[in-house]
Amino acid sequence: MRAIVRTTLGILLCVFIAQDIHSQKISEEEKNRILEQRIELIAELNEEDELDYSHLTDVLDQYFDEPLDLNKASRDDLLELELISEAQITALEKHREKFGDLLSIYELQTIEGFTLYDLELLRPFIDVSRELDQSTITPRAILQNGKHEFFVMHTSILEQQLGFTYAEDGESTRYLGSAHRLYSRYRFRYKNNLSIGLTGEKDAGEEFFRGSQSGFDFYSGHAFWKYPGKINKVAIGDFQAQFGQGLTIWSGLAFGKSSEIASMKRNARGITPYASADENNFMRGVSVGGKLDDFEWTLFAASKKIDANLAATDTSDSGEPELVFTSFQTSGFHRTENELLDKDAIRETHLGANISFKKPGLKIGLSALKNSYEGNLKRNLQLYNQFEFNDNENSVLGLNYDWTYQNFNFFGEVARSENGNFATVNGVLMALDPSLSVVLYYRNLAKDFHSIISTVPIENSRSINEKGLLFGIDYHPSREWKLSAYMDRFEFPWLRFQTEAPSTGYDAFVQLQWRPSRAFKSYLRYRVRSKAENINDEIAPIDYESNVERVNVRWNLDYKISSSFRLKNRIEWIKRTEELKEVENGFLIYQDLLFQPLQSPLSVKLRYAIFDTDSYDSRLYAYESDLIYTFSIPAYYRTGTRWYAMVRYKFNRNAEIWARLSQFYYPEETTVLSGLNEITGNTRTDLKLLFRLRF
Repeated sequence: MRAIVRTTLGILLCVFIAQDIHSQKISEEEKNRILEQRIELIAELNEEDELDYSHLTDVLDQYFDEPLDLNKASRDDLLELELISEAQITALEKHREKFGDLLSIYELQTIEGFTLYDLELLRPFIDVSRELDQSTITPRAILQNGKHEFFVMHTSILEQQLGFTYAEDGESTRYLGSAHRLYSRYRFRYKNNLSIGLTGEKDAGEEFFRGSQSGFDFYSGHAFWKYPGKINKVAIGDFQAQFGQGLTIWSGLAFGKSSEIASMKRNARGITPYASADENNFMRGVSVGGKLDDFEWTLFAASKKIDANLAATDTSDSGEPELVFTSFQTSGFHRTENELLDKDAIRETHLGANISFKKPGLKIGLSALKNSYEGNLKRNLQLYNQFEFNDNENSVLGLNYDWTYQNFNFFGEVARSENGNFATVNGVLMALDPSLSVVLYYRNLAKDFHSIISTVPIENSRSINEKGLLFGIDYHPSREWKLSAYMDRFEFPWLRFQTEAPSTGYDAFVQLQWRPSRAFKSYLRYRVRSKAENINDEIAPIDYESNVERVNVRWNLDYKISSSFRLKNRIEWIKRTEELKEVENGFLIYQDLLFQPLQSPLSVKLRYAIFDTDSYDSRLYAYESDLIYTFSIPAYYRTGTRWYAMVRYKFNRNAEIWARLSQFYYPEETTVLSGLNEITGNTRTDLKLLFRLRF
């Protein structure tokens, strides 16, 4: 009884204190700041992976416009935000069962596992007062209350690149199109129920309304409907599919290792609409999903032309000509005659299904996928890739589970490919104390396991040929301090590209964060990675394998000096050690200035960076603020400086313009970039412009 009284008084106190704060309008700048924080968190340990974060932008935009009602949200709805952990969701569900509906979002502070900073993160995207009656969805309501968005983006490098110059006799080829990249999208959404979109994109160097192109080089479109019932999802056109832990079926954004240990667990969203410009990581076809009692099911069929490196046409046993390709081409570039030869070279077909059994705290799913290609894949076989997929069809069957027992969340998936080989990933998230969480994550993927659209958080670039165990902790000794750490040991049972023997390695990470107030945050990070690589040395008579160790040390500061100004500083150092070679070092320091007044239509973001590395091998990465739906994590190497300036101006609540100018300066170089992208000079300057209309 006393506990109930204390909790009730605490709730009333939180509601009373927060009343004035809650009445203030949450600015879109605050939403954009949180979005940048999330993307940087995901990207910080996966810098070399070219991930598309536009889906995360779309999700947070959606819930900023239509906040998620904490009193009605399901577990899957809450996980979709990517801002709340499994342990926090369990605590919220227990609180709702015990005390009923929340009276205010600030009641979260009385729930175990939620801090003031969690509330600050969630506040723009949640509510407890909205009454969302799905039965009121009508064509008239959709037309009156739906949201339209249209944007067009232009990007270009201002210096002249070799590929855009006139080719003299005997010189190499040139790009066929202009130096401008164009990206445009229209999307209509009604809450979380309906989405219709069309996207067009051309890369720099690709033709536009001439030559090989009758418009954009790439088009994408979708129509998506979601509504509670026996048939609750229908997707037509382009979509993404995510089930289980990503071992059998996973297309789209997938998180890896980060300073938040809970990111090791995948939160599958099933079928979702696709509205990005990545030309590979999606399906094109039809999908239908439904629910019957405790079972959810999904069926999909997809087929589209994809790029591939074609070889000479072969002849089958029956004497018929056969299309042969040696590899998939995933760059998405169609700028030269040779690149155009690879465009839409073969047809890819997917047939898939998933059925899941759901009870409170328990989910068990079965996924099946059949892939086929109209041509025969015949890789240029070498020792390292002889076990990889090398056929024109494959199937994979997977079983996944997700079970929460008290403060323990067990999850995993096991899959078998058509050739009879297995892969499995398994983990457990443990909330041992309100201040301490632990994760264990084990994976074992056979060298000859084949899953075409699989993405799991492992060290290898593909879901094959790896065993490993990761142990991580997240410890909050007090409100101001947070310690995050993990140790990941892994082995590759077979050879890899540029590694001519089975090998082992490790990845150790420690980060200590201090946040004494909402206006100040600082962290110190130490990371060491060791992995075997082939070494090509002029002194050694043959290539040899060596363990290459990289040590990163970073100090980061984020300080809000007023309601309009924020400063960010970073200093980072890397040391690269390799046998029979001198130690390499790299250094980066930058200063950010952000001007974001709450009531002003103007916001400005500036950065100036200085860097010095011994070579590309000792490069450093840093996330940069960029236009909405674009993402920049450039590599800093050689010696030089970099700056960027970004301006966003809102004409009114419906129209806004973004502009960004950035430049690398290399004082000791005479050329920048290479191949057809080569620039004569020591600078590279990028210009980006975007106009967005929402109504």
